[in-house]
Amino acid sequence: MPQHRALEQWVDQVARVTRPDRIHWCDGSEEEHQVLIEGMLRDGTLIGLNHQRHPGCYLHRSHPSDVARTEHLTFICTSRKEDAGPTNNWMAPKEAR
Repeated sequence: MPQHRALEQWVDQVARVTRPDRIHWCDGSEEEHQVLIEGMLRDGTLIGLNHQRHPGCYLHRSHPSDVARTEHLTFICTSRKEDAGPTNNWMAPKEAR
């Protein structure tokens, strides 16, 4: 639990409105980091990369249904259309200027 009463009160106020399933206070410890990584690997939120080439690195992708309301106005500008991914809008960099 944090030691700042104003922060605790604000979190309580927001929680009454948003009604989260749970609240997790981060302590920043290495143990907490490992628990979070292991949980996300287990549920598929994270995908471990090649740890020989990229130690401690992971891939995280948003769920396809988790999109911004302005998705139709958001573009990935790369030289190759396939780099934008299957759920993104693509535009050539020259067109975006």
